[in-house]
Parts: sequence; structure tokens; C-alpha cells
Amino acid sequence: MHCPQCGTKLEEGSKFCVNCGAATQAGATTPNQAATTETGAGNSNEYVEKGKEISKNYLNFFLGVLKRPFTASQNVTEGDKVNGIITLVLFSLLVPLYTYTLANKLSAGYIEIPFFDTVFKPLFIFLLFFAVIIGIHFGVAKLMSVELSYLHVLAIYGALMVLPTALILVSYLFLLLSINLFSSLLLAAGLGLMSLGNIAAIFSIKSFAKDPKLGIDPMYGIIIVNVVVVIILLIIGDSIIGSLVDQIERSLFGSFF
Repeated sequence: MHCPQCGTKLEEGSKFCVNCGAATQAGATTPNQAATTETGAGNSNEYVEKGKEISKNYLNFFLGVLKRPFTASQNVTEGDKVNGIITLVLFSLLVPLYTYTLANKLSAGYIEIPFFDTVFKPLFIFLLFFAVIIGIHFGVAKLMSVELSYLHVLAIYGALMVLPTALILVSYLFLLLSINLFSSLLLAAGLGLMSLGNIAAIFSIKSFAKDPKLGIDPMYGIIIVNVVVVIILLIIGDSIIGSLVDQIERSLFGSFF
């Protein structure tokens, strides 16, 4: 092959001329290739920037809600749904992760704790649980004559779950540092506040009512929600604990046979 600029003979596949430095056909970039590369880089940068923006918005949301949780839940809009989803995902991940870490500490390496069954399965069960609970709150909102979308109810519930999630996060950090007493207390407080969140969500939803006198009383809404929550927790709790015990027994007895 030869240089298209000066005619110097080149080795096959050369991208540039050794004499004049001009690009050869092998090294030249076609307009389509350049456009594709530019588009790919642009999309990548766009995703990175979007991720940074979501992270920044969530941090501001998280810190803002921690100052006044209930007031914040009354001021959220449907646009806060992403922040609500992130909070629920974090809570759903931290609780089984806490269980997995604690089980590993207690087993001291003698029993292999299955990560998938201990963390990922409960994670999806928690997310399903929250989806159902938000659906129950959405139904109660209709009974209280409050016109809110499912996503708006999700944003309200997510805001009220920020404080429990923060407590569970600190609890997990204490567990990693082997400060077990404070870790257990914070875990219990986080789970307890989750229950209070179900009650607070009803009053927060009712604050959006155009006419507070219409629909059922919030107390009946609280009763409906809590009865359903107890039933679901009994089913989910039995499923999670049963699965974990079964896996531990298999790991324990499997090492002897």
C-alpha cells in the first residue's frame, strides 16, 4: 500500500504515513464511525451525569427529611417517587445484609451462610412487601376520599422510611465494628419506627384531603393497614426464617455426611 498524500510505500495495515504523517485509509475514521463514537461517548456521559444528579438530589432529600420527617412527608410530591424508591431499596437491602453479617459472626466460619438465600431472596420479598403496603395505603387513601396517585403515596411512605433506614444503616455499621449492644438497640428502633411509619403515613395522606370531613376516619385507616401488615409479616417472616433455618441445617449436617 502507498500513502495517499505523498505516495510513500507503506506496510499493509499502516494507519499513518511514516514520511508525511498523513492518515491512510486503514487509519481513517469515516463520518459514520465518528458519529457513532461521539454518540456512544455522549450517552455514557449523559448516564454518568444523570447518576450524579440523582445521587445529589437523594442526599439532599435524605438529609432534609431527617430534620422533620413527618412535615417532609406532607410536602412531598409525585416527583419525589425516585427518592422514595431508593429509600425502600436501601432498607430492603440493609435488613437482610445485617442478618447475613450477624449469622456469619455467630457461626464463626463453621457454618456456610448462603448469601443468595439470606440477602437477595429477602430483598425481593421486602420490595414486594412494600409494594403491597403502599397499595394498601393507596386503597385507604381512596376510602378517606383523598385523591392521590399510587406514586404520590409511594413518595409519602418513602419519606417516612428515611429515619428507619438511617437507623438501620448506623446499626449495620456498629455491627461491623462489633459494637453489638448499640447495634441491636438501633436495629430494634429502626424496625419499630417502620411500624410507626405505617401510622404516620395515614395522617400524612389525610393532610392532602380537600375536605377532611369526607371518607372514613384515619383511625379506621390505621386499623386496616396494621391488620394487613401483621398478616403479611407473619407470612413473610415464616418464609424467610424457614428458608434460612433450612439452609443452615443443610450446611451444618452436610459437613458431617
